[in-house]
Amino acid sequence: MTLARRRPSSALHARVRRSGGFTLMEVLAALLLIGLVLPVALDGIGRCVDAGSAAKRRAEAATLAEAKLNEVLVTATPNLATGSGEFGVEWPGYKWDVQSVSTDFNLYEITVTVTWAERGGEKSLRLSTLMHDAAAAAEGSQVSAPVSAGGAQ
Repeated sequence: MTLARRRPSSALHARVRRSGGFTLMEVLAALLLIGLVLPVALDGIGRCVDAGSAAKRRAEAATLAEAKLNEVLVTATPNLATGSGEFGVEWPGYKWDVQSVSTDFNLYEITVTVTWAERGGEKSLRLSTLMHDAAAAAEGSQVSAPVSAGGAQ
């Protein structure tokens, strides 16, 4: 009895041959999909990083403005609360400017502006409060004693 060797059927042969890898069309379709999705995804990631950086800088500027405003309120008289400068080596790139404007009822509006460079431009943040000039109010409330014009006592 001789055993005849059978050739695999063409469907079985095609299935065995295909299970070993991808066709050229499948590889090209995958590359096309990656080529379309990857730039959009990277652009979105870049925008998120930029937004996070801008939010961080704005939060730092708000903290610095609040600290400078508190410093001005504690140490300066309202009518002399003006000046400008930098925050030093701990906060490079941030600059401050303080302005004082007189309003009614011995009140001064103290405004601190913090500026910094971002994306080729200059950004700024302003923080304002009202401060009462106690010294001016005390001077205005003092009443001088009446002066007598002489006469019999």
